[in-house]
Amino acid sequence: MDPLTIIASAIAVGQAGDRLTGLLLKAKRLLEAEDEVDGLVNEIADLNLVLSSLRSAVSDIRRSSDSDSPNTHSLSKLVEECGSIVRNLEELVAYSFLKPSGKVDRVSWARKKTKVERLRLRLIELKSALAVHLASINS
Repeated sequence: MDPLTIIASAIAVGQAGDRLTGLLLKAKRLLEAEDEVDGLVNEIADLNLVLSSLRSAVSDIRRSSDSDSPNTHSLSKLVEECGSIVRNLEELVAYSFLKPSGKVDRVSWARKKTKVERLRLRLIELKSALAVHLASINS
């Protein structure tokens, strides 16, 4: 065999390995979809409980203070933005990730997982802002 054929064969094997790695990652995402959607459903339920408590706390703070302070107003806006994100996640689960049979639509999950991750990151940012606002109101 001449050296050029050996080099071409090595490149082809490398490309095939790269493509196989990509396919395996996609298959892994599809296989893990059901567990990840179940986790998301649990996370949404927990978030709804926390948001309910926060809404109640904001109402109590408004009732106990004489005026609607800027901190209370911005706290209320943050809670409502969290609620909006949770509703978006609920809609994604109900209309995109679950089939009428109740099974997980793995392909839809793989396609929209990045959107879920963006919404989760926004919730983390809002959680930090909520903590700051609650600390300033309590001090």
